Amino acid sequence: MSAVILKSLLIIVLGYAGASYPFYYLGGDMLFFLFLKIVRGDFTYWVPLTGIKGFLFSLGARVIVKVVIDFSCCVHYRHPIEAGGLYFSVNYVTPVVGLVLLFNFENSLNLSTMSALKEATTLLGTILIGLSIALYFAMHKDYRKSFYSTETGGNMVRRGFLEGNDLKRAFTLDNNYVLWKGIEGEVELWLKDGWTRWEDEQPEWFTDVWKDKVPMRLRPGATQKGAIESNVKPDVVRRPKYSKKSQVAPLDQDADREEEAGNVDEEDFIRQMSR
Repeated sequence: MSAVILKSLLIIVLGYAGASYPFYYLGGDMLFFLFLKIVRGDFTYWVPLTGIKGFLFSLGARVIVKVVIDFSCCVHYRHPIEAGGLYFSVNYVTPVVGLVLLFNFENSLNLSTMSALKEATTLLGTILIGLSIALYFAMHKDYRKSFYSTETGGNMVRRGFLEGNDLKRAFTLDNNYVLWKGIEGEVELWLKDGWTRWEDEQPEWFTDVWKDKVPMRLRPGATQKGAIESNVKPDVVRRPKYSKKSQVAPLDQDADREEEAGNVDEEDFIRQMSR
């Protein structure tokens, strides 16, 4: 909480110095965060969207995450998919550095409350450092590295697939393709080797919903199946064709001929009786 107060205090001091300074600070801080994500190849969010939808969603998600980090101290956002451990920790130190730099320009800022601001900054900074040290030693040692980790979201997803079991590997396909495209060959080989076994064993994660997440080009037998289906031609009902030279007449023509022969025999019988 002291980190949030220090951030707010810095914005207030900048507002006293100039009405536009807080906007410059917040805008520049946000642009630096986005620039850092782009340069590190970590801009794309985990949600599996592509094209312009994926870009806009990633942009909105990154902006929201940055705002939440600045004004909530939610430690869950140190996750590599979100802000990353090192950036999360450094982000709470920058307000202290900013306030110290502003205090060096005390004369130019001409703030009547400068002494009170210095005291507040010193007190809050001390509390922030003390709580951070206490939290570091109180947490489980396996989590300590997460506060200064430089791992990106893509690296975490790929590492989880290469080092994990089938359940963790299945989770890989829940993420955006951009995050795991570097190991597409390994994913395809894993699917090819395990698909038949999963159909027999039916693990909990092997559902129809999960199957729909697997790209068609990576599904085992998809290419062969498509090739077989393309060679199958539908059954065609062919009607017999009769040419003028054909000696076999249709049934309708045979019936007409029998009817004509019957009429001829009847006429001959009448003539003989009249004689």
